[in-house]
Amino acid sequence: MDQFYKDLVEKIRYAAEKDIQKIMGETGGEKIYAAALVTDSDCVTLFLAVNTLEYLKDNGGLESEDRWLPDEWGYSDESGSELSKLSRLLFEHDRAISSDGYTDEEWEQNRRQFFEAAVGAFVRLKAENVFGERTKEVTCFVSISDDDRAEDVENWSAQLLNTPELASAFVDRYQQ
Repeated sequence: MDQFYKDLVEKIRYAAEKDIQKIMGETGGEKIYAAALVTDSDCVTLFLAVNTLEYLKDNGGLESEDRWLPDEWGYSDESGSELSKLSRLLFEHDRAISSDGYTDEEWEQNRRQFFEAAVGAFVRLKAENVFGERTKEVTCFVSISDDDRAEDVENWSAQLLNTPELASAFVDRYQQ
């Protein structure tokens, strides 16, 4: 992994931790069931989305198709959040490495390293019990907002980030 992406793991972890703390203050006593780090197909933006059972129940019901769609969730980081600051760094890095032009293979390698960094950050956050005593009950995954491969990335990351039971339920989410 390139040094930029090795360093990115800790930067994402730090930024997401700060943003999660803020969001947890907003959710009050609501039961968080899912959290996602979401990027775009170029991996130059990053935001955090969190949802609660209470929000889901009040906005479409517990069986709503929005259950696993981070864009429809009740809570996310805001403009000026730690992750939005990190997005500026991602954009500048992409601009710097692409200014000389790079091959499709190099582009895919950078994307792969980005996703590995995002998952690595989430692994650390879960190990630190970022969601408190309920951390193991929160389904975490990484998503892409504008790419046909979003479901593949979501399933791959969910299997790395969650217990086998949570991961299996998530991977089978559209089969039910």
